[in-house]
Amino acid sequence: MKKIVLAAALLALSAAAQAQSDNTFNNNSGPGVRLRPFVGLGLTWGGDKLDSVEFEDGYSTTIRAGGLVDVKAGVDVHFDSPFSAQISVGYHFQTVRGETRHGDDGRKTFDRYPVEVLGHWDLNDQWRIGGGLRWSQNAKFSSSGALDVGNVEFDSSTGAVIEGEYFMTRAIALKLRAVHEKFTLKGYSTAPEYDGSHVGFYISYYFN
Repeated sequence: MKKIVLAAALLALSAAAQAQSDNTFNNNSGPGVRLRPFVGLGLTWGGDKLDSVEFEDGYSTTIRAGGLVDVKAGVDVHFDSPFSAQISVGYHFQTVRGETRHGDDGRKTFDRYPVEVLGHWDLNDQWRIGGGLRWSQNAKFSSSGALDVGNVEFDSSTGAVIEGEYFMTRAIALKLRAVHEKFTLKGYSTAPEYDGSHVGFYISYYFN
């Protein structure tokens, strides 16, 4: 199922490139479908603690299953109605780099590649609400250098997304969202679950 969804997402992104050069469906073409490729950047907070790091200056930080930076690209499909659909692929990660208390450099990262299929309903010309499903592919925790504690892969549950989006202009939108998802250690049937649920703030740019 996950492979099928990922393949569909890649096909959708290919269609987006074609839509850029051949925008058959637009506001002036009457009833139909309008394709709008988009890119987005978000900051997210939440989730269970995976690890923590204390640096030479005494500062410490925590890597969580719901953090921290999410970049994505996809296609927004707007029908001749208040309803629209959206599919996207992204890279969601939190990386900690720095010098430890012992003066050595190291890195720790938790990252994954989410695929999302969402639906939205227009409230008016500027606001819309929506939600859908999310599959986080290839989730893993990795480390190196002085912060090396090993590498671990995770399986993810099917996640749920709810969000509200405000269009500042036709092309630029701000978004608040909440995601519910969980991760388990890959290959361990009795491994504990890690809650990757989070809230996020995004800015998106829509083409066409």
